[in-house]
Amino acid sequence: MLRIYEASRSDDMWRYTCTLLITLICGQGFTGTVRSQSASDPKDLQAKVMNLYREGKCAEALPIAEQLVEIHKKKLGPTHRKVATLLGNLAQIHHCLQQYTEAETLFKRSLAIREAALGSEDLRVADIHSSLGVLYRQMGNYSQSAPHLVRALEIREPQLGQSHSKTIASLSDLALLFKKEGRYQDAEPLYQRAISNTENALGIDNPNLGQLENNLGEMYRLMGRYREAQNLLEHSLQIVEKTYGSDHVNVGAVLNNLALLHVERGDYDAALDLQKRDLNIVENARTSKDNPDVANALNNLAYVYTLSGRYAEAEVSYKRSLKMLEKLFGTKHPDVIVTLENLGSLFEKQGRYVEAEALLKLSLDTAKKALGPDHPIVADILSDLSVLYLNEQQNAQSAKLEQRALDIRERSFGPEHPKVATSLNNLGAIYEFQGRHHKAKKSYQRSLSIRMAKFGEHHPDVGQSLNNLAILLMAEGRVAEAIGYFKRNVTVIENSKGFEHPELATALNNLGSLYLRLSRFDKAENLLKRSLMIREQELGSDHPNVAIVLESLADLYKSLEHFADEEEIRKRLAQMPPKGSRHVPLYFATNRRSDHDGIYGHQISKGLSMGQVVMQVPVDMVRNRAERIGQNLGQLEKAKTGKLTKAETLELVRTESFHTIDKFSQFAKSSQHRAAIFKNQALVFVHGYNTNFEDAMKRASQVAFDLDFDGILIPFTWPSQNSITGYLTDREMAEKSVEPFLAFLNNLTRTLPGVKIHLLAHSMGNQVLLPALCKKASGKVKDQDLQKNKLGQVIAAHADVGLELFRKLAKCVSPIVSGLTLYVNENDAALRVRCLGGTCRAGNSARGYVHADVIDTTAMSEGFLRSYMKGFDHDVFVRNPLLFGDITRLLITGQRPVDKRTPEFRPRKGRNGAIYWAYDKSEDPAAKIVASSQN
Repeated sequence: MLRIYEASRSDDMWRYTCTLLITLICGQGFTGTVRSQSASDPKDLQAKVMNLYREGKCAEALPIAEQLVEIHKKKLGPTHRKVATLLGNLAQIHHCLQQYTEAETLFKRSLAIREAALGSEDLRVADIHSSLGVLYRQMGNYSQSAPHLVRALEIREPQLGQSHSKTIASLSDLALLFKKEGRYQDAEPLYQRAISNTENALGIDNPNLGQLENNLGEMYRLMGRYREAQNLLEHSLQIVEKTYGSDHVNVGAVLNNLALLHVERGDYDAALDLQKRDLNIVENARTSKDNPDVANALNNLAYVYTLSGRYAEAEVSYKRSLKMLEKLFGTKHPDVIVTLENLGSLFEKQGRYVEAEALLKLSLDTAKKALGPDHPIVADILSDLSVLYLNEQQNAQSAKLEQRALDIRERSFGPEHPKVATSLNNLGAIYEFQGRHHKAKKSYQRSLSIRMAKFGEHHPDVGQSLNNLAILLMAEGRVAEAIGYFKRNVTVIENSKGFEHPELATALNNLGSLYLRLSRFDKAENLLKRSLMIREQELGSDHPNVAIVLESLADLYKSLEHFADEEEIRKRLAQMPPKGSRHVPLYFATNRRSDHDGIYGHQISKGLSMGQVVMQVPVDMVRNRAERIGQNLGQLEKAKTGKLTKAETLELVRTESFHTIDKFSQFAKSSQHRAAIFKNQALVFVHGYNTNFEDAMKRASQVAFDLDFDGILIPFTWPSQNSITGYLTDREMAEKSVEPFLAFLNNLTRTLPGVKIHLLAHSMGNQVLLPALCKKASGKVKDQDLQKNKLGQVIAAHADVGLELFRKLAKCVSPIVSGLTLYVNENDAALRVRCLGGTCRAGNSARGYVHADVIDTTAMSEGFLRSYMKGFDHDVFVRNPLLFGDITRLLITGQRPVDKRTPEFRPRKGRNGAIYWAYDKSEDPAAKIVASSQN
């Protein structure tokens, strides 16, 4: 079961705006009024720092704060208490910029000076303890956070009283820490004390009360106390909207928690609306896109997408969140662990068990080391792994993990918590598979009892328990009761999750299978077909759960003696991917001639052939990509060379021909409904020389798999001779393929309206692509039609095109494309041979062009031996993950100049004065990772 963030970011957010920094500065006697003194006057500088901080301009405040520290060090000495104050201010600015290591060092220095100068019981010492405690909590170092937060409260409460704002802040900080540790019983009285003190001191409409009610309401949601949670959250929302306006980040925090409450109650549409509004607020409010609030909102949005059955959108949001959190906190922070777990659980729901296991095992190992073996997050991951192993029929391993999860959850939350019900439900399923029906029934009934008490009879979790009990009733021969329970579950899911949710497909399949056993074939067929339609639409045709329904339908048709229908389904089942592997669909076009066996060879055809191929990615490549994600290398720009998929390991499993461009486009477009990253986008790939049909499909599927390209991938394969000695013939064939390719491209733009078409060519493929585009640009096209039908990004990799010709072609095609990018490598031995006759190629010559972005990848070469073994550096673009990261960002954003989207590429000026970009290893995160691991 997915775990979600505890969504209490509002507590830390309010602290930044109204507590430590302003208190410290004002405590020195400054009001914040800008004085008409010199720019170097310390008082004026302090006022400027405070104003910049209040405006959220922490980066601008940082150098001024550093200047202030140096001024006062020279004037008063490094151990003066005023220096301690300024060090605290500087630490808070680093904290604001998420520079946590720097903030920790400065806070510690400030604390040491203050304790020496003022004594350990001074209120200003408590301020630093408080700030350090909050910092450690945000870093995930809970054991270091607790002593500082407790110490701050011990100093403040006796001296300031219960109703002082700093005492209340300490109570809230400590309660939030206990909540994150899963110590809800310890956190609740602290929250209640803070709320009572705030009401007495400030009244029932104070924004600080709204903050506290938001945090306690969120904790009550986690405890399953939903009515209390709703009352607190709704009152909190009223207060913060009245105080801050409807678009303030504090409002977004409450919306986030209300959305999660709607999730618990099964109201996903309302939850999505609230979650999207929250994400919009935090994205617009923050100056930095890589922000914990944005990552938090993305994670929770992905969670709601998952429960709504919108898996592709969930995956995109989880990966965006993971990327931000890893960048901010590293790999061992609790929020990173949770996001990795959630992504693994999502993969399990998609039937991607190899990838799911890799991520869940990694998150479990990290969580145990970072949080301890009895933490609630550990229990969540154990439960997720248990479900995975149950689906893979590893029942003994599944039972062991789920029992361990149940023990932790009962100790952490008590015996009546919804997560306890989840573990009981999972254990019931395990016992059922083991044939231990009495134990299964006992677990199911206890789970149902907890869920009915917490959620009421219309919640989807209740429906899940009813479904599982119905399966047991079937085994006991109590058919009428089983049918009743199955029908109730179908109704619950339809009302809570809609008519196209994957969980509804499961419920329909179960009910249909029961009717099949009863020989009520008409009812069974209708239910099974409906289940199949939902699963294929939401999960794809190759998902394991689709196979389950197909098996039931095949049994149905066998019983009806509809043998032709049965045989067709059995053929589909035989073509399903083996366990753990993945299928990648491609839609190809070719002017190769096919023989009588349907094999496309090296002879040229008078016309075009089109069709679909399905390529299979083996298990080890699938696992490799999952491990790359789990090892903080999932973002391609961070991955090390050698981690990408090997094209030669891929396998062509089936081919289907389409006789018309309209049918081709119809089938290609139909694959788009599950796209989330590259929705309404297509990528046409044109291979280089010495390539046969199957190798062209392998290269294209590698590109699709490693780019995670979920749009329409279309390889155009021209009649290369597939021979090293066939260069001249290949060049002739490339020239003869220009017109067929242009005709195909024109038909493609006509039959795929609204789809942005990008183009990627390798080596000699550019002799097909670029002249065809130039011919297209040279046609008589009206300006308005040109803008309307403008092509997307064009990428020329290792272009086997002459320098002057490339310059002319780049200028020619520029009006009809969104941009042209050329990847070059001066160590490209395959192209360097062309220079011997004085005909150097664009693909191995680093220089600037007016109408193309040139990216020099020469520094990515791996030495002569590795170059020799890996294609003479002629295919760096499919071997280096950094380049795939750049291609991904280019296709998604079109961002320019190059260094804005990929800082590892730095601008240089060519001999002709035009700018190009070159790989700078010093800017490469992967290089930094390697360097740090060696120190």
